Amino acid sequence: MEMLSQSFLWKKSLLFGAVQDQASQIINQSAQGSQFISESLDRLWDDVLGGGLYTALANLGILLAFGTLLQ
Repeated sequence: MEMLSQSFLWKKSLLFGAVQDQASQIINQSAQGSQFISESLDRLWDDVLGGGLYTALANLGILLAFGTLLQ
C-alpha cells in the first residue's frame, strides 16, 4: 500500500511540474504577444498621425465647420 501511494505521489508531482511548465510557457508567450501588439499599435498611430490622411481629414473637418457656419 505504501509503495502504491509513493508511486502515485511521484506521478502526481511529475504531472504538476509539467502543468506548471506549460502554464509558464503560456504566460511568457502571452506577454510577448501583448508587447508585440502594443508596439505595432504605437507604430500604427505614429503613421496615422504623422501621415497625410490625418491632415486631409482635419482639413475636411475645418472646411465642413466653416461651411456650416456660413449657411
